Amino acid sequence: MELLNYLLNIDPNYITVCLIFIFYLLEQIQTKPFTFQSRPLHLYHNALIGLTVIIPNVFFAVFPVTCVEWLNNKHVGLFYLLQIPFWVKL
Repeated sequence: MELLNYLLNIDPNYITVCLIFIFYLLEQIQTKPFTFQSRPLHLYHNALIGLTVIIPNVFFAVFPVTCVEWLNNKHVGLFYLLQIPFWVKL
């Protein structure tokens, strides 16, 4: 019973990391029907594609949030200028 309680109290993140590690090892050990010869070149191309996707996405995520925070801090907007009931704002 103590073993069961110990296993149930393990952080699920540790279990997930261990399973990912085990599956990665099994994938590397397993023989594949074809060999992938140009891994470094493939990694380089994927890194370039990843950067061209990540950088604009970060900009388009951070910019609107920063603008909305600035507008809220400066009290700029229609609901700051007009006195309307609260239930209309919702």
